[in-house]
Amino acid sequence: MDISKALDVLEKSVKDLRFDYEQFFIGETRMEPAKKRTEIKRILLRMTSTHITNTGQKFRMLSLQATFNSYQRMWDRVLYQIEMGTYKPHILKAEREAEWREEQKVKRSDWEQKLRDRADSGTRSLYNQYMKAREQTNAPGKVSFEGFKSSLEKQRPMLKKKFGGEIGFKITVEDGKVKVKGVKQS
Repeated sequence: MDISKALDVLEKSVKDLRFDYEQFFIGETRMEPAKKRTEIKRILLRMTSTHITNTGQKFRMLSLQATFNSYQRMWDRVLYQIEMGTYKPHILKAEREAEWREEQKVKRSDWEQKLRDRADSGTRSLYNQYMKAREQTNAPGKVSFEGFKSSLEKQRPMLKKKFGGEIGFKITVEDGKVKVKGVKQS
């Protein structure tokens, strides 16, 4: 094979390997490109043992070897930092992910609170209807909102089983008594 073409192939291989390591370090690939690295080491070893008479080609080969060795030292240093947990980009990425997770928790809790508020407002409206109906029928005693809400929550699972789906409630007056009835929502 022509030495000039071999050097072109080697140079492209070193650039490709550099790209592969960059992809590995940022987490795009899961496996370190160690096989490619070993293959390039072998090719370089073979080429250094070959007698090159052209000074330009010899200089180019030695430059490629020096570049590859420099990359190897850098890759080994970064691999060591990753093993020790001190590689800055990974630390920053972990911090960003932790911040994102925390934001998601806050958003989720806000969303859950809005759902609870919406449910409470529906329950509050039902409670107000219930209390009006009790006033109209002159029902004795007082019912607190918390007691009313608790009573509905106790009935909900039983009614879900009975009706098989989402349950709503309505206020009815039967025989002068105020009742809360479960109804299946469509």
